[in-house]
Amino acid sequence: MLHRTTDRLGAFALVELMIVIAILGILLSIAIPSWLSARKSARAKGCIENLSQLTGAITRWSFDEGKSTGDAGPAIADLTDRKYLRSEPRCPDGDVAYVIPLIGYDPVCPSGISGHVLP
Repeated sequence: MLHRTTDRLGAFALVELMIVIAILGILLSIAIPSWLSARKSARAKGCIENLSQLTGAITRWSFDEGKSTGDAGPAIADLTDRKYLRSEPRCPDGDVAYVIPLIGYDPVCPSGISGHVLP
């Protein structure tokens, strides 16, 4: 009678695989919320930076055009064609165009997401 011997040193047991999967699940449950929070914060900072750049471009345009507070703001094409901006800024969280108000007021992000306003 032949007895088979199985070499169990090269294989993983079901319990070992379950432990590894449980550890990965715990690590992912910690990492994913942190990653989502960091992404949200980075997008908000990017939006605020875009708003700041847009404010500076509007200020330079209004000075060059002789506009004063309360006058209509420029179109985005005016800012990009005359090199006040390299390209049309868009909110990184939703890819929406910014609203340019009257001269003297801050531009607005229409995404409606909290934190997407100039301080």
